[in-house]
Amino acid sequence: MPIARRAGVEEGRRQAEAAAYVRGLADGRRQALQDAQKAVDEALGELSDAGDREPPGAADEGDERTSSDAPETSERATFVPSGPHRKVLDALAWFEAAGIAAPGRHQVGWAAGYRADTGHFGNILSDLACNGRIERDAGTISLTPLGRAEATAPRGKLTPSVLVERIKAKIGGPASKVLDELVRTYPRSATREDLAQATGYRADTGHFGNIVSELVGPEIATRPRHGEVRLSDWVMLRSR
Repeated sequence: MPIARRAGVEEGRRQAEAAAYVRGLADGRRQALQDAQKAVDEALGELSDAGDREPPGAADEGDERTSSDAPETSERATFVPSGPHRKVLDALAWFEAAGIAAPGRHQVGWAAGYRADTGHFGNILSDLACNGRIERDAGTISLTPLGRAEATAPRGKLTPSVLVERIKAKIGGPASKVLDELVRTYPRSATREDLAQATGYRADTGHFGNIVSELVGPEIATRPRHGEVRLSDWVMLRSR
């Protein structure tokens, strides 16, 4: 075979081998891509199947939600009012016996033997409200059927004079003297000067000012106008 022809044949063979090599690489890449896609599809399929399966305990989920509500009902049922709680419940029953179904916070506090303007009394009310014994609405307090079943009204009729005595048991002697004078002048207001003179104090002293503040602070008395003091209506079992 002539040399030139042999060289052409060799060149053609090399080109054919190179082309085959390139095709092999392309086929390999294509197969690799197909294998990778297949693996991705299988993984996605497994995730989808897992999402469709019900997780352990899911069938009981409704029961768990129901049981989570149970502690509140159970706690109310097992709540045992303490001494302070019972004093408030009994005071409310006392008001009901007097025909006042929803007395004000101050009335209930003093009737129960507590200063109504203290955090301690507020905590007692919160305990009773959270456990379904009382209802609070716009400054008034009333018994629920559950609270009423546990309350015992104190003996004797609740009257303004009885409530005044309960208040006097929690305030100082000088303030009690001023309170008595305010009860005497109710429903009128008393000037600071007249009130001081009637109780044996000087109206222009800081001591007398402190006495009046002891009554005005917890709203036993009010200052309707400058220089005047008046007994609050709730003390006389009127509207709060």
